[in-house]
Amino acid sequence: MLQISALSSTCKTLGLIISSALLFSGCSAPVSKDYNPNVDFQRYQNISFLPADRVENNAILKYKAEQPLQAQRIKIAIEESLQAKGISVERDPANGFVSYYVQTETYMAQDPVSIGFGFGTFGRHGGIMFGANEPLVESKDYNLIIDIYDPNYQVVWRGKTEVDFTLANSPQESMQLIQAAVQKVLANFPPKK
Repeated sequence: MLQISALSSTCKTLGLIISSALLFSGCSAPVSKDYNPNVDFQRYQNISFLPADRVENNAILKYKAEQPLQAQRIKIAIEESLQAKGISVERDPANGFVSYYVQTETYMAQDPVSIGFGFGTFGRHGGIMFGANEPLVESKDYNLIIDIYDPNYQVVWRGKTEVDFTLANSPQESMQLIQAAVQKVLANFPPKK
């Protein structure tokens, strides 16, 4: 009896370790970045947000219109992150610009497998039945994209990471999630050559 109890405890501990690893591995989405290697990024010390009349990517304006509260949180997080790097934000004259938006990708994914089994008898015959169901469900990925522009409104740097906004249950949690994502993206700005 003692061996069964120890085995059960070991299985529970192993299950806890595996599920924790899966949970935390999902929190560390990779950051991708791209930039123009011919640009001297040290000169970008005064950055303003890209004026609306200069926006060519409609996703930027659409995101701000559809998600005004999240957009404001992202703007605040970008300001704080750049200022922590010694870069002034919204100070004239600007020698660079910044924009941001969240790109939503919708796709169909398999629902986690549900397995069922049963026992039964029919007359003198008995049997065991197993079954699995793998229906498709709609899933979404959210990618935070931050662009840095030169004074001529040309993109010279881009950073991107996945953010799961569904993890936030309150405005405070949403702000913490956004701050972490923005800091992670802007950790790569200015790029080190």
